[in-house]
Order: sequence, then structure tokens, then C-alpha cells
Amino acid sequence: MTPTLLYDDTCRFCVAGTRRLQRLCGGRLQLLPSRSPEAAALLGEAAPRAESQMMLAVDGRIYGGAEAVARTLMLNHWLRPVASCYYIVGLRQAADAVYRQVAARRHCWGGQCTVAPATGAAPAPNGSEGRQWPG
Repeated sequence: MTPTLLYDDTCRFCVAGTRRLQRLCGGRLQLLPSRSPEAAALLGEAAPRAESQMMLAVDGRIYGGAEAVARTLMLNHWLRPVASCYYIVGLRQAADAVYRQVAARRHCWGGQCTVAPATGAAPAPNGSEGRQWPG
């Protein structure tokens, strides 16, 4: 079975990222919008998780979030050693945290941010109104 990467096809950031991953994998990856009926059938009980993160279905297993990205990169023989670093204690937790932050703001990078501005916040520079970054 061909590994299948499920992604949010309403998000330009997600679409660009999945296409980039597909190129890095040399075409050994099928792309499938996460809201499609095929995705629901493939994911089963895990389908609701696909609304907030990228999912990879391969060999009967389902991976989500940063682990889905790492597992996808492992499909490329040359990237496998680097992608395997995801499983180093500490790096995995950091990668998961970064992935959650990016996923929560993914529409901001696609040009249609829906995150409300912080109350009393100063105007954001260079047209990034509405974006609220941690920190």
C-alpha cells in the first residue's frame, strides 16, 4: 500500500507543505484531503484528529502531527537519518510543541488569518494584523 498523507486542503500553507513533502519523497506518497470521504474511511476513529494535524497512513498504522512529518521524510533514503532524530528524547517533545503552534496558526501563513488580535495590543508591523504570537 502506498503511504498516504492527509492534509487540510483549505489551508495554502498545508497544501504547499504537503506538495514539498511529496517531492522530497520522490512521488512515493499519495496526497489526500483530510475532509474527503476516502480520508474518513482510511482513518476510521482517528478521522477527527485530521482536522487539526497532518496525518500519515502507512502499513496499517496512522501517525499524526510532527511524527507524520518525520515518518514521511523517512520515505526518502537520504533524509531517513535526519528524520529519525525525531525519536530522540527531548527532540520529539520539542518538535511536537512546535508543530502544535504552527498548526494552530497555519491559516495565518496562508494569508487568511483568523486569530483575533490581543486586547490592547499595539498594531502589528507590515500588515500582519490579527496575528497573535506567543511570548
